[in-house]
Amino acid sequence: MIPYEQRKHAFLKYSAQSTPGGGRTGFLSQLCRLELSQGPIDEDCIRAALEHINNRKDCADFSFVGLMRLCYQYPQHSLLSPQLLEEIHSTILNFKYWVDEPGHDLMFFWTENHQILFNTAEYLAGQLFPTKTFPNANLTGAQHMEKARVKILNWINLRARIGFSEWDSNCYYDEHMAPLINLADFAADPTIANAASKLLDVMFFDIAVDSFNGVFATSHGRTYPRHLLKEEGDALTTTQKIAFDKGTFTSANSMTAVSLATSYRYRVPEIIQQVANHTPEEITNLERHSFDVENAEALGIHPNDPITAMPMWAAGMFADR
Repeated sequence: MIPYEQRKHAFLKYSAQSTPGGGRTGFLSQLCRLELSQGPIDEDCIRAALEHINNRKDCADFSFVGLMRLCYQYPQHSLLSPQLLEEIHSTILNFKYWVDEPGHDLMFFWTENHQILFNTAEYLAGQLFPTKTFPNANLTGAQHMEKARVKILNWINLRARIGFSEWDSNCYYDEHMAPLINLADFAADPTIANAASKLLDVMFFDIAVDSFNGVFATSHGRTYPRHLLKEEGDALTTTQKIAFDKGTFTSANSMTAVSLATSYRYRVPEIIQQVANHTPEEITNLERHSFDVENAEALGIHPNDPITAMPMWAAGMFADR
């Protein structure tokens, strides 16, 4: 294997040299440029993401992965204009962080990936501005942190107990792992940071044992045809190139790849890298994922409780008789 830090640096160079994209995550390559101090920064593509968030469009929470990393890791970088930072801070302070907050939106909150994305965004935004009032919900940052902390730990602990409804997803694992890396890197609460790191280890092990030559070649709890038809469509092949020296760099704006390449705290454990590169002709891998509705109460999941009921929404059990 090429050494881990060299693989990270190779991705940083690949991403930084790419043409900036638009929309909700097209700006992520600019984080790699910041990491390398390689200007200029395309502020227009960052503003495109801010517009997506400010309009409360679906997947606005995806954009927060990069915004939080920018604010925590590069808050005073000389390549960023003070005006852009003010716009970013305004967007963070005025966002709608959960379904029970006021205001119209076009956002989905309840699937497994969106839950951890929104909860992480709320927690880290609150931690960034603990004493400021977020006007949409009229809560301080500290109050937002308190709300999100419960949801984050519930989400992580349940994944540890029963796995995922979006199990081994070659697209949704990308959306689970990126916010978890943010928590591992930036959460000041060691309980949250350590829990996120441990779950990331489990997920990277899942990918290591269920992949073939850098392709996450197993059953998927959720996916789409475009992610199955060719290697370039697998949203994790770029991440696997960094994590295991498998796969190929195919996406300069991969949420998890950018997060992993710029992370200073989370590192894929060496033993999991070795597992990914150990390829016997045959292995048996047993996993458990999701739960039966009848077992919900025993797991502390109560349908009438808006917090603990969220796993039922994530698993699509809202139509169960």
